[in-house]
Amino acid sequence: MTHFALAFELPGGWFKEKDAIVLTVLQMLMGGGGSFSAGGPGKGMYSRLYLRVLNEHPQIQSFSAFSTICNHTGLFGIQATTGSDFAINAIDIAVRELIAVATPGEGLL
Repeated sequence: MTHFALAFELPGGWFKEKDAIVLTVLQMLMGGGGSFSAGGPGKGMYSRLYLRVLNEHPQIQSFSAFSTICNHTGLFGIQATTGSDFAINAIDIAVRELIAVATPGEGLL
């Protein structure tokens, strides 16, 4: 298994409160999860990453957006787990998803 995370920094963290809130909401909308959800049928299965990644690529065991925000800085990104033979593809998919949400006109869902 290969685990990876791609992230970018939020300079200012909670001192830039509006930006921090936007990233927190974006993380929730992008969602994600594991290929098997322990919360019962349908839990999280309608988030962007579940629909666009986990449903399309059975080789990926988990694929989730994350954010962590402190006073002066924060991180937003995607973490994933996949087999080592699919790792390069999964990294490309993560990059594509991050670019898509940063591109005007792409929309979230």
